[in-house]
This record gives sequence, structure tokens and C-alpha cells, in this order.
Amino acid sequence: MALIKCPNCGKEVSDKANRCVQCGYEFVHQEMRFCQECGTEIPIGATECPNCGFPVENTHNQNGISVTNNQTVTKKKNIAVIIIPIVVVVLIAVIGVVFYNINVVKPKKIEAQNKATYDEAVELLEKGKYDEANEIFNTIPDYEDVDILQEQLFYESRVFQCVNSLKERLKNPDSLQIYEVVFLDNKIKDSSPDYIKEAFKDLLEKQGEEYVVMMRYGAQNGFGGNTMGYVMFIPTSNGYEFFCACDTLNEEEADDDEIDSCRNMNIMLDNFEQIGNVDIDRIKRILKDNNYTSIKIIEE
Repeated sequence: MALIKCPNCGKEVSDKANRCVQCGYEFVHQEMRFCQECGTEIPIGATECPNCGFPVENTHNQNGISVTNNQTVTKKKNIAVIIIPIVVVVLIAVIGVVFYNINVVKPKKIEAQNKATYDEAVELLEKGKYDEANEIFNTIPDYEDVDILQEQLFYESRVFQCVNSLKERLKNPDSLQIYEVVFLDNKIKDSSPDYIKEAFKDLLEKQGEEYVVMMRYGAQNGFGGNTMGYVMFIPTSNGYEFFCACDTLNEEEADDDEIDSCRNMNIMLDNFEQIGNVDIDRIKRILKDNNYTSIKIIEE
């Protein structure tokens, strides 16, 4: 048995008593607590531990109801009600920022980088720097019309090889103008007759994987006047070389010394597929600016 103080008169009474013997105050016995210092059970209402004397805060009212515990639980609930929405809002904000960066900021940054790379390559291409432009295009193969531009520079690099060869044959090389370019495939049509296939057998073997190039051009003749004509170039181990030329593709109008060239061109046009894609305006600009002499054949 332990003694406790009556909360009404302060006299010591037994902790088992239901009423104070001095003043008659009725005790309501509740569940025991434990001393925070020594662990001894402490009656509700006691102000100190009966074992070690450790002071105990009276957190119960006169009916033995724990006020502090109820307040703590309430406070914890209130804190949870405040913190949980804040955490949810923060998480949503973080997810939103990550989503925005992945789906908006990063694509825009990549687009800006690709656009700058594309513009740089196009500028080099327009200056006749086909090798450098092609290398840059290779880093952005799926951007906009890069596939078309690379196809064009592939064929145009061959055009300027032919231009160098043609200029060697002109009286006034600087007067050269290119109006049309045609590439003929390195495979003869299946519908072509056998004698045609046999006639071009040697040429196709020499041609390999390259293509025959035909151009319609204009230039100043030796008398100061302008003339127009057609010229054909064939690929060799040394690049593209002049093969034949004529002023017209109409065999009835061709001069006697050009009739064979005229017929050869027509036979090839009839029996070989036309391929290739070039920007004739760009060819004219580069030719006018004389920015083509260092252009090398671009390989696939």
C-alpha cells in the first residue's frame, strides 16, 4: 500500500481508499501510470513517484481523465491534417516540374541545338563546302529535310566534277551556265532489247556503281555569241570525263559530225532510268561565285 495526497485537502491517504478520511473527497481510481525515472507504477493524481520521489506532472483532471494525452493526440491530428496536403502539393509540384522539363524544356533545347546545327550545315552547302556540310548533316539525319539535302549534295558533287571537265573544252569557261542535269542509273532497263544490253556491256562494267551525267548548258562561243547544247559525262577511275556532246537531241536537226553523239544520248535516255535530285538554282549560284573547284565526290 502506498500513500497519496488528497488533491482537495493535501492530507496523506492510502492509494486504495475511495474517500479522503480527512475531508471526505471521493477518489476516482483510474489506470496506473509509470514513473519516467524508475518505472514504478504511480497512481493517478500523485504528484511524485512513491519509490524515488521523481516529480510527476498532474495531467489528469479531478475525474481522472488525461487532458495532456488528449491534447497531444489532437495536436498530432491537426499537424497531420496540415502536413499531408503540403506534402501532396510539393510532390505534385516536383512531378510537374520534372514532366515540364522532360516534355517541354528539353525538347525545346534539343530543337534549338538541331536548328543551329542545321543552319550551319545549310550555310556551308550554299558556299559549296559539300564535305563539311555532309559531315554536319550526318549528326542530325532525321531533322527536317536533311535526307533530301544529303541526296542533293550527293548528286551535285558529281555535277561539279563534270563542270570542271566541261570548262576545259570551252572558249570562255567563265560564261558557262547550267540549265538542266540528268543522271542515268547504272543498270539498263529490263525491257531493253538484247542488242542494246550487249552494246552497253563494256560501258556498264567501267561505270561500276556510278552514274552517267547529262547536262543542258549554255556558253559563249569563239565568235562572242551564246550557244546551247547537250553534253554527256561517264564515270572513270579518274572521276567524270567528257564522253560526247551535241547541239540538239533532235536527230533530224543534228549536224553530220554530231549525229552519233545525238543518237547515243537518245539511246541512253530511252534505255536507262533517270535518277537523282539536284537544286539547279544552288548549282547556278555556286557556279557564279566560283565556289566549286574544291568540291569532291560525296560517297554514300
